[in-house]
Amino acid sequence: LFQIAQHLKKIDEFSDIRVSFFHNDPDKPILILRSPTHGTKKRNFFVVRIFAALSVDQLTPRVFPTARLAPNRGNLTQFKTENETERFTPIYNQTILEDLSLARHAREMHDAFKPHPRLCEALVLFKVWLSQRAMDSTRRVV
Repeated sequence: LFQIAQHLKKIDEFSDIRVSFFHNDPDKPILILRSPTHGTKKRNFFVVRIFAALSVDQLTPRVFPTARLAPNRGNLTQFKTENETERFTPIYNQTILEDLSLARHAREMHDAFKPHPRLCEALVLFKVWLSQRAMDSTRRVV
């Protein structure tokens, strides 16, 4: 993402290019691109968010078998010792599953919302309402 950001800064098509974190998780960087406004109508303003995601079809069976990502499995070798049983890593496993399903989830949401444009507008309104009440952030409880 950082390489993409450096390249896009040379093009000068966006007013703001920065790297942020998805759900404030530093392990999930995203690239945020904002369109230039140049005093034009706000209707022309847009934001693009680029997520780094794994290709489920190609990588999942070899790299991340879903059986290994169950909540009662441990996938971090640093937590394993000779005298100790395997420690579970459910939060780590869940974040990998979330990354694997990101693209598929986005496609399904797009297909569900496409025939209902008013539903999309209602969702935007709901997100604004949540944001105004500081209920739009997700925090992990460990």
